[in-house]
Amino acid sequence: MQTLYYIPALNTTEHIASMLSDIGPEKEILFGEYGAMLPLAAPAAGAMNGGKRFIEIILSNKNRDLAAASLVSAAQLGFDGVVIASGVFGKKEGMGKPVYDLDPSQALMLATTLRKQKTLPEKFTIGIRTPTGSGAAHERARFFIENGADFLALPEGASIPEFEDKTVIIKEYKR
Repeated sequence: MQTLYYIPALNTTEHIASMLSDIGPEKEILFGEYGAMLPLAAPAAGAMNGGKRFIEIILSNKNRDLAAASLVSAAQLGFDGVVIASGVFGKKEGMGKPVYDLDPSQALMLATTLRKQKTLPEKFTIGIRTPTGSGAAHERARFFIENGADFLALPEGASIPEFEDKTVIIKEYKR
């Protein structure tokens, strides 16, 4: 199984370079959206050399247009693919109302349509963070694969045996 080293928060270009040095530039990296900087800034930090580079797109804070723009921008900036995630649905004090415009199934349809229209390159891979465990989660994973997801992204220790050949493990980098 392939492993993506996940950097959930990007705060400065120096921070990105330091973390890549720790992980090893040849590793496949997933840049997350939880820091002060968008993962689209990774190329500015010289982070695109080495292994494959993926961007996380969290849906809980995006509408359809922003999700589409993030996908297209990532492809144009040289990312190898995307991992679509629903994100944490909830509102903290002082936070604006979450968007909830798209769920992962709808975002997958958006991404595959952009790829069919050649707005995204054919080689731009589409992954989905998917839940595990229940029968409903298993059927959701089946839906994702049958409808164009190139891989399922699972946390360390999780598995969906039926889709092992389509599974990528997310290993969170912690400093």
